[in-house]
Amino acid sequence: MAPRIEYTAEKHKLFIDALSVGLKQRDAAAYAGIAWSTWCDWRRRVLKGDRFHAGVASLVDEHEQAAARGHAAVLAQLRKHSVKDTKAAVFLAQRRDEQDSRRLHREKMRAEIAFLKARTEALDGVKAALAGATDEELAMVASIIERSRKRGLSQSNQDRAGTTDEGDGT
Repeated sequence: MAPRIEYTAEKHKLFIDALSVGLKQRDAAAYAGIAWSTWCDWRRRVLKGDRFHAGVASLVDEHEQAAARGHAAVLAQLRKHSVKDTKAAVFLAQRRDEQDSRRLHREKMRAEIAFLKARTEALDGVKAALAGATDEELAMVASIIERSRKRGLSQSNQDRAGTTDEGDGT
């Protein structure tokens, strides 16, 4: 038997209204009477292309615009109050900095993960290629790697020395 869908038009409206005034998704779900795990499941399924319920699909489609309206409403209130009270302006500036910092941190982590995945795949390729190698062949590869590593170190030392010279104005 298929799981029961707790979607109603009333919950849809409450959820969208809550997002539109600036509530976070978790708070909006609670306000609308939708379990957080249910909302996460609905969103994940719809974003993967499973439009299992027309109302739920519509809710997921509309939620980002409602959240953007809510964010804009909160910022408008902060701007309005920052004219009278500088604390609001400071809060707004700090919030923007925090959001930028978090976004940059997420991007950095994604890049590091992609790098580590690529490096792992490359190492797996080398491992597979060397699986049937003889001791002589392995020794030859090791010497090539060692020479390459030494060249890389000497090149990076030269680069650092060049940067230092440029920094001194010479």
